[in-house]
Amino acid sequence: MAQKHFYPTPSISGRCDSQMPKHRSIPPRPDFHDLKLRILTHDVDKKEFIVYTGYLTRGFLQKFHNPSKTPADDDDAVVSGLKIEYTRVPIWPILGLRERLGKALGPDIVGNFNPDEMETWETGPETEPETEPETEPETDPEKQNGKRRRPSIPPQAVQKETAKRNKR
Repeated sequence: MAQKHFYPTPSISGRCDSQMPKHRSIPPRPDFHDLKLRILTHDVDKKEFIVYTGYLTRGFLQKFHNPSKTPADDDDAVVSGLKIEYTRVPIWPILGLRERLGKALGPDIVGNFNPDEMETWETGPETEPETEPETEPETDPEKQNGKRRRPSIPPQAVQKETAKRNKR
């Protein structure tokens, strides 16, 4: 996965050829840099997403470019330049899942958001007041299609409500 960021994809004809060239040279070394990779998976039994984050250093990637130049007695080779972390993200309750995943994945993937305020949405006529004052036609597209943003609910309130429901 990490090397895909630096090397071109081989041509289709090159992948299918059964004849290997007699002399194969090492391709020119790309301009490696530190890299952060994420893998999202899930645990069915615990009903959680798991976000794995791998940090690979430039030096670690260079060792794979030309492994014959990496010393065989390099005791650090197994651990230096690679760090893996993981974060478990409960799927339930659904309310607040975006914020929990956002904290685990980071703003570079999910965009900027306030992790302490959950966005909630309501639709339908039951959210409209019985009588509305005469106003100009609505120009807000969210209000034109019948959707209206509700005020944010703090995550602590959702956790308390979930705890109450689980006790029942």
